[in-house]
Amino acid sequence: MKKFISSLFILFSIGFTSCFAQVDIVGRWEVFRTEKPNQQTKFKREKYFVFRKDGTFIGGKINSDKIKYGTWRYLETTKYLLIKGDEEDKDDGYWKVESLHGLLGGNMVLMKDSVFVHLKKIN
Repeated sequence: MKKFISSLFILFSIGFTSCFAQVDIVGRWEVFRTEKPNQQTKFKREKYFVFRKDGTFIGGKINSDKIKYGTWRYLETTKYLLIKGDEEDKDDGYWKVESLHGLLGGNMVLMKDSVFVHLKKIN
């Protein structure tokens, strides 16, 4: 019985954590820092993304009328976030999720082409 309960707990933990990251990403995120190679780090809140549960997102520049629409998907096995806008731009593609603490005003760090983007979850 002890082995069964232990096995059940392990299976539950694995299943819970695999869907947990996907849930952590859902919500509104604002870019607050950008680090590019050989350039000064930029501390500025100017872009946002709202990742929805259904795998779609909206985003754009804060205080701008232009809105970007698209889809997103978190690839648990590789820890990549795939972003694909309706209109292709530099934000599209596979972003490595370097860090993700999505609950209660969390932070996420994404990396693509040696550029690190730091996002803050806005509740």
